[in-house]
Amino acid sequence: MNKLVIIHFQPLENYPPVMNVINELKILDSIDLNVFSINNNAVNWFNPSNAKIFRLATNSKNSLKRYWGYLKFNLIAFVLLLKLKPKKIIIYETLSVLPAYFYKLIFRKTIVHIHFHEYLSNYELINYSVYFKLLNYIEKKLYYFCNSLSQTNIDRVKLFLNDNSGLILSPVYDIPNLPPINWLSNNSKLEMNNNNSRKGNVIKLVHIGALSTDSMYLADLINWIIDQNGAYSIDFYTNNLSQEAELLITSQNYNFIKLHNSINYFSIPQLLVNFDVGLTIYNGHIPNYTYNVPNKVYEYLYCGLDVWFSKDLLSINNVEYFNPLNDNKVLRPEFLNVIKWEKELVYSISQHYLSIYNLLR
Repeated sequence: MNKLVIIHFQPLENYPPVMNVINELKILDSIDLNVFSINNNAVNWFNPSNAKIFRLATNSKNSLKRYWGYLKFNLIAFVLLLKLKPKKIIIYETLSVLPAYFYKLIFRKTIVHIHFHEYLSNYELINYSVYFKLLNYIEKKLYYFCNSLSQTNIDRVKLFLNDNSGLILSPVYDIPNLPPINWLSNNSKLEMNNNNSRKGNVIKLVHIGALSTDSMYLADLINWIIDQNGAYSIDFYTNNLSQEAELLITSQNYNFIKLHNSINYFSIPQLLVNFDVGLTIYNGHIPNYTYNVPNKVYEYLYCGLDVWFSKDLLSINNVEYFNPLNDNKVLRPEFLNVIKWEKELVYSISQHYLSIYNLLR
């Protein structure tokens, strides 16, 4: 049986796209799947039946403990690679690169693929730690002899190739971070239920995920909601918000503005049937956001919602699966655009997982 190792330094529970890939890899019965990660600061609740998860360290805000975690993770991961002798490795992000780099130096025939959740521009790298810059330097050396790489959309692919001109000899793919395939199989039912929710007079908006007043149009959105005099409601679901964002939301004494704790990722479809519109409101303050199609865009759309997104998020306009939604009956903030599914393509994009499988052959 072929051994595949996924190296993902950050806690798996904080990154639904990698959890989805791990779950969907169950289609490949011939693969012995091993995943290297670190402990979640809350609970390590993600334990799929088709993979063995190794939690090799714990991250910390304390700098000494954090760097001890880096050292522990890299040493144990490298030893495990030597023990498991995988023929294929998928690396997620720069913090995961070191063990795979040294393993690839020894076992040159190992198939190595690197995927990036985020796009990091060269000028942003200046503000990162010396350790991260060292990993980035090693990562660029790995570009020469890895088998393939991927970014989450075509704009990021172009930026990445431009930033690393001459360094990359392998193909770079556009692989979006999509929800589980079974969310699509339930799409018709979910959308029917969602349409039933629109019988009310109030248009129900929802925002799932991190909240900030600096990188998002949060204050503008709340002010706009208040100005609509109850025609719209907004529910926020998050466990990651700044103090300013929390104060801004909780200080509003309106029953149509509500703040909730986050929910389990795999329960999102059951939640979203109660809403009409999903929001993503980043203000594009760095290229990583300007050229981003947030995971939530796909998740809202999979569950039958329309999506309101910031005009600053330029890459969303370039995704072929989406259509602009022009509905004169619906008023919306001027800083937001609206998209919906191109319906005939909704099932074909679920095949994107096959792109990941093919990289492993």
